[in-house]
Amino acid sequence: MGSSVYTKTGDQGTTGLYTGERVKKSSLRVEAYGTIDELQAFLGLARAYAKNVRVQAELLDIERSLWTLMADIASLNQAPQITDQQVKHLEKVIDRFDAKLEPLAEFILP
Repeated sequence: MGSSVYTKTGDQGTTGLYTGERVKKSSLRVEAYGTIDELQAFLGLARAYAKNVRVQAELLDIERSLWTLMADIASLNQAPQITDQQVKHLEKVIDRFDAKLEPLAEFILP
């Protein structure tokens, strides 16, 4: 059988980064990539239910960029892999979707 998802050795409240360093699970770095991971999972679910092929493709592209961003956050002393082009593309996608929405006059609950 392959490797297990647990080691039974404990982790003293730390986790390993992509580049091998250990950091506390309570660190802002771990919180950041965990939150982005939740967003990516939500976008994957939205993509699964999306009927529009263009929306599916946009969501997949965003998911891929988020994957790269999480790797950047989980890597110490490495040059960022997320590019200015990816950020600009994401901003254009946001602007395009935002233009289709009515202006918000108040906060809304999800």
